Amino acid sequence: MDAENFFQLAGFLRNSQATFTTDPFNTLAYVPEEQTANQTRTAYSLGTRLDYTWTPDTQHLVKTGFQFQYTNAQNQFQLFDFARDPVTGLPVGPVMTQTAANTNVQKREEAWVQDQWSPTDHWTLNLGVRYDQIQSFYG
Repeated sequence: MDAENFFQLAGFLRNSQATFTTDPFNTLAYVPEEQTANQTRTAYSLGTRLDYTWTPDTQHLVKTGFQFQYTNAQNQFQLFDFARDPVTGLPVGPVMTQTAANTNVQKREEAWVQDQWSPTDHWTLNLGVRYDQIQSFYG
């Protein structure tokens, strides 16, 4: 804005996906007491951030701002396992599969104020307060 006031407002959108696959036949053959899974994880976040910096004199740098973020993450997986013989515990029959999924929705709010004071060239003191609130729900 001018030599003493700096202002930044930004919006953001982030999208990610990760896929993990396994070969259930070979994995289960070597580790018969375990299960394996294929997973697909997708997530997107969107939000906004405001930063304001004020330099009232050469010794102080005052920063304030806030950020809001909404995230939706989904996890889908397919489990692989063998049925077990109740007497011997050995695998019997074909590989069984089950599918499952969950969703995590998160809202995050942050606000802060900070004063960076440099009384000399060798000393800098930071004093500030910060507020964070995170709400997360699984479904």
